Amino acid sequence: MAAAVILFDLGKVIFDYDFDKAYKGYIKKVAKKVDIVGMDSLFNLELLDQYERGNIETKDFFAQFSKAVGYSGTINEFTLLWNDIFTPIEPILFLIPQLAKKNRLAMLTNICDLHFTYLTERYPQVFLLFEKVFASYQMHKRKPDPAIYQEVIDALAVDPSKIFFTDDKPENIEAAKKCGINAHQFTNPKNLIKQLNDEGIIC
Repeated sequence: MAAAVILFDLGKVIFDYDFDKAYKGYIKKVAKKVDIVGMDSLFNLELLDQYERGNIETKDFFAQFSKAVGYSGTINEFTLLWNDIFTPIEPILFLIPQLAKKNRLAMLTNICDLHFTYLTERYPQVFLLFEKVFASYQMHKRKPDPAIYQEVIDALAVDPSKIFFTDDKPENIEAAKKCGINAHQFTNPKNLIKQLNDEGIIC
């Protein structure tokens, strides 16, 4: 029996992203000597986790980031670089409207305020096709926390086994499965179409 809802991840499924692209811009205004590889060690990834949970505001995230790496740019310069990391995965952008004709679509993404605002404003035609978008920063939870999946299940009001979920990260897939969701790891658009067809969802 076909799924009642098709639940998409966003990053690396609908939009590819490359943080190194932003880091190359930041390094030009970083006081400490650092290369791309070393940026993650200077940039506190726990800070990003808290930002994607919505536990800190953008201005505080920027201030703490700047302090951590010695960044001297303005918040506007930071924002332009921070958002300029996304590339649409074109076959998926073509697939989504086809699926939306006969299926309920939803999205579950670990994402921060700046990225979500940027993407929804730049690609409104994509997001309007989704019945519901679950964003971690609004929910104060991140995948693979079981609580975020349960909140999605409750909001969609369907049996979790009737939710077809695609996500690129194995840990997110495994956590979703433990909550009863029919989860499949995303590797590429062609394989996703096969997974959907195997579940009786015609693309």
